[in-house]
Amino acid sequence: WDTGSHPTPQDGHWPADLYAAFEHTGLRPLEDDLADAGYAIADIDMVIQTHLHLDHAGGLYAFEDTDTPIVVHEAELKYAYYSAKTDAGDVAYLAGDFDRDLNWKPVHGDRRQLLDGLELVHLPGHTPGLLGVVLELDDAGTVILAGDQAYTRENYDQGLPMGGGLLWSNRDWHESLRTVRDLERRHDARVCCGHARADLEALQDGL
Repeated sequence: WDTGSHPTPQDGHWPADLYAAFEHTGLRPLEDDLADAGYAIADIDMVIQTHLHLDHAGGLYAFEDTDTPIVVHEAELKYAYYSAKTDAGDVAYLAGDFDRDLNWKPVHGDRRQLLDGLELVHLPGHTPGLLGVVLELDDAGTVILAGDQAYTRENYDQGLPMGGGLLWSNRDWHESLRTVRDLERRHDARVCCGHARADLEALQDGL
C-alpha cells in the first residue's frame, strides 16, 4: 500500500525547492524496510498506489522490470503524467518516480472489489485519482484506509480540508469525505487517516 518517498531525494531526485519545503527523517530504501519486516521485493504480490505524489510513489523503482502488478486509478495515472511531462498540473508528481517499466494495472470507476475482503474506493479531491481501501479483517472488523483524503484526524473528524495547495478539487474533497463517512457508518468501520501518527501506529500494532 504505497511505496513512500525515494530514499535519496537530496541527490537531485527531488527538485531543490521541493526538497527544502519538507522535513526528511528516516528515509531508507524500500528493500531495507521490507527486510526488517522479514520480506523481500520478490515476496510482494501486488502494490496498491493510492496516488502518485512524490511522498507516496518514490519506492516504485524497486518494482521496475518485474511482473508485480501496480494498481492505480486511471485518473491518477493520466494526471501524474500530465503533471510531470508538462508545465501544468501539480508539481508533486515526479516522472522519476513512476515513468518506469512497471506492470501498471489501472482501475476504473468509483468502486472495485480487488480481492476478497479488500475493496478500492475512488476518493478524488486531494488528487484526481486518490484511492481509499476498505478492508474486512477477521479480528478488527472493517477498516477504511482513507489515505490522503484526510492527512490528520482534524481533517476527517472536523471536516476541515487540507490547505489549498494540497487539494486538486475542494468540491470533490467534500464529496469524498461524505463517501468515507457513509462507509464508516454503514460498516461500523474504523477510519485511518494518511498522516495521523496514532492511526499509523495502530495499524502497525494490528489495530
